[in-house]
Amino acid sequence: MTGLQTSVRSLTAACSMTSRLEWFALSVQPRQEEAVARSLRSRGLEEYVPIYSGRRRLFPGFVFCRFNYQNRQAVLETPGVLSIVSPTESVSPIADEEVARIRMILASGLPVKPHNFLWFGQQVEITRGPLAGLEGFLLRKHDDFQVVVGVEALQRSVAVEINHEMVRAIEGAPHAHMARLFLTA
Repeated sequence: MTGLQTSVRSLTAACSMTSRLEWFALSVQPRQEEAVARSLRSRGLEEYVPIYSGRRRLFPGFVFCRFNYQNRQAVLETPGVLSIVSPTESVSPIADEEVARIRMILASGLPVKPHNFLWFGQQVEITRGPLAGLEGFLLRKHDDFQVVVGVEALQRSVAVEINHEMVRAIEGAPHAHMARLFLTA
C-alpha cells in the first residue's frame, strides 16, 4: 500500500468517525421534555424520553438525543433545549450501551424508580429473567432487593426491583465477598 492510499484510508476513517451519530443528554426547560422530543423528532433526529409508571419521567428535565456533535447548533436552537449535558467540562457522548440498558430496564416490566447516582457498592450481575446480563450495584432494604444502574453523564440512576435469587456477585469486583454473604443471608 502506498503512502497516499494509507493517507486516504486514514482520512476516510476519520471522516466516518466524526460523522457518527452519538447519544447526548440535553437539559431542557422544566416540564418540556415531550415538546422538545417532538421538535427533535420533527427535525429527523432520534430522541428518547424514558417514562415509567405510566407517564412519569425517569429523568425529569432531560431528553436523550442522537446526533452528530458537529451539527449541535441545530439541536441547541430547538425550543426548550437549555444545554448539552456532560459530567466533565468537555462534552462527551453517552455510550449506546447506557441508553440500551435504560430501555431494557423499562421494557422488562419490573418495578423501577429513579435513584441517586452510586459511585461504588456491591457489584452484581442479573443472571435470570428479562434483565439477564445486566450489571449494577446491589441494594437491600429489609427483604427487598434492587439493582441500581447509573447514567454517568446525568449523575443519576435507576433502581429496578429484583428477586435476590436472580443475581450473583461479580467475581473480582470490590465487595464481591460481601455480596456473596449478603445474598445468602
